[in-house]
Amino acid sequence: MAVIHIISLDADTERAIKNKRYSEEQVFELSDKLQADNAKKKKIFWIVMISFSVFFFAYGIFVLNRSVGFPEAIPIVLSFFPIIAIAGFVIWFASIGNIMRQWNELIRVYYPSVYTMCKNKTHTNATRDTSSLSDTSDNTDETSVPDSPENDENTEFIALEKDIEQLNRINVKANYTSRDRYLSLYQSIYERLLEMDKKGKIVLEPGTKGLGYLQELLINDGPEFSYTIRFWRKGHKGKRYRIGVCVRGLPICKPDK
Repeated sequence: MAVIHIISLDADTERAIKNKRYSEEQVFELSDKLQADNAKKKKIFWIVMISFSVFFFAYGIFVLNRSVGFPEAIPIVLSFFPIIAIAGFVIWFASIGNIMRQWNELIRVYYPSVYTMCKNKTHTNATRDTSSLSDTSDNTDETSVPDSPENDENTEFIALEKDIEQLNRINVKANYTSRDRYLSLYQSIYERLLEMDKKGKIVLEPGTKGLGYLQELLINDGPEFSYTIRFWRKGHKGKRYRIGVCVRGLPICKPDK
């Protein structure tokens, strides 16, 4: 697979995305590189902005202290900081923010499955960090927030089905990035199934050990080499899926044929 290098979102890259010249794996790798590059730029940007602000404040006080005195110099210098903030925002948007906005819009339109995976990957850690808070607020949510409409449940499960389909299109043997992407998407699917099971939106095959056992099997290398669980959307038993761990230790989630 060819390696793609990107510094900015130029016309050639935009045209290639619109013409779908890249595979989904290439676009995912490219998105990772762009995110990493922008994270570095963001860190440098804040270092420069803070350093400049400190220097401007100190130099402004030094210059104005001679003419108006120290106490009076402080509000005069601080009055320039809104202008510095606006200038910083413009520079940020022009150099970093606009590129990410263009990129996200392009892959959302032309590579929607990749966009979904990137979005899930971004929010996976945030979901884990807030899981303990959500557990303590379940009772409040159940009494104050009405149940989701059926069309919302349809949308939720359709999105889940698309991610399961995408999961099974990833070639984990291609490279380490593909394997990491596979595991990241599987984890996202698994966490959503846990939530659906908790809310009674899916049905697990009677007699199974439950979804929690699968995580233990992956982490602790349980006594069994493999274990899978059949599940289906509540009221739709005719369309079943299977999630679990295969003999090679790789988690799976696919339609049950």
